[in-house]
Amino acid sequence: MKTIEIFKTNRFCFIGAVIFAFSIAFGQTPATIGLVLWLVGSCFGFDRNLVQRNVLLLLPVLVFITYVVGYFITNGNDFSFLERKASLLVFPLIFFAHKYTKPERNVILKAFVCGVFLSSLICLTVSVYNSTGYNSEGFNFTPNVLENRGFFESIMYGGNYFFGNHFSIFHQTVYFALYLCAAIAIMLFKPSLVSKRKNRFLFISFFLLIIFLVSNKSAFIAVMVIFLIWIGSLDLPIIKRVVLLSIMALIAIATLFSNPRTKAMFQKVDEGQMVLNKDARYGFPLRLLCWDAAISLIKQNSVIGYGGTNAQSELNQVYQKKEYKYALRDKLNAHNLFMQVWIENGVLGLLASLLVFYGLFVQAFRHKKFEHNNLFIVLVTLLLISSLFESIFSRFSGILFFSFLSCFIFSARENKLESEPTPFNPKKDN
Repeated sequence: MKTIEIFKTNRFCFIGAVIFAFSIAFGQTPATIGLVLWLVGSCFGFDRNLVQRNVLLLLPVLVFITYVVGYFITNGNDFSFLERKASLLVFPLIFFAHKYTKPERNVILKAFVCGVFLSSLICLTVSVYNSTGYNSEGFNFTPNVLENRGFFESIMYGGNYFFGNHFSIFHQTVYFALYLCAAIAIMLFKPSLVSKRKNRFLFISFFLLIIFLVSNKSAFIAVMVIFLIWIGSLDLPIIKRVVLLSIMALIAIATLFSNPRTKAMFQKVDEGQMVLNKDARYGFPLRLLCWDAAISLIKQNSVIGYGGTNAQSELNQVYQKKEYKYALRDKLNAHNLFMQVWIENGVLGLLASLLVFYGLFVQAFRHKKFEHNNLFIVLVTLLLISSLFESIFSRFSGILFFSFLSCFIFSARENKLESEPTPFNPKKDN
């Protein structure tokens, strides 16, 4: 007779984790509901014998503390700012409250991949729906959002239902691309989650197509890093690795130059336009202005910082002074995690953030040693790449995923038993 493990109270937290991992790809509201269910499940399923005493889980909490200290030192006036950083506190508590077995953790990863797949499919379906219609002349297909622009021109300026923000309906493109890259990494380095090679190939190919449509430049870098590490980890002769790397390089070059946005960026580099241009409106030239303004603020107050609630107004003043009108118009943040936390919380915030990444890489290499798997190294590298180009603590999609993934990595243990059951793989009673 089988024991129905799914109804045991100490499994509620696992069910909540699966629901959250699946829902995170669908935007703020579903992810918040999933997180609440996980919290409730953790409360019902709490067992102090299953508490995980792991000091690494304190590292995200340390970052949260720097936000609290910075808030009060700089006389913060918007407490909701701290509420938006609560993920750095909530996830360590959740993972502290329960030890997840290796099979459970694999199911959580699989739920995340399934969520990313379904959300991508919905984005693609909505794009097709928005682009099609009927008129007096019959069926028509019009993916352009901006009038009087050609197909490729509309892609470059964010006016096409199949590219960029119009395509990514659940998250900003940079964060949706991050989720897609993480899903690809999981497929490559956890092949047991999808046993058939053909199905894995289809999943990965689909995710690569969606990344192309999302058209986030940092994602192209991330994808190349993923495949470089994957090819390097294969047990193949050197000549075969070289062949695979060459094929990957050719595909990457063809992809980059076939995407209108990246092609336009290379043209600007070739023409020497990648310099500080106060009239920059899009892409990397605009990000250079954000970095320039952030560095100016850091030079003025590098120790204490300006406080989280004051950072944006301080950046806006620099934008206005330097006549960066489009950065000012859109009230852009520093577009770099480390610069942003330095501005907000001073040198303590910077050190705390660097310490989290140091802990993540240490844990990732430790995991590689006993699991012989590079998954965590790749996932941490993805977080680092995103942090270099985005202030990921400033957006719900960024800080939520960072907090979840970092605690998931920190909580990995060496003494996993493959035979430990999950609610979907119950033990049999004799």
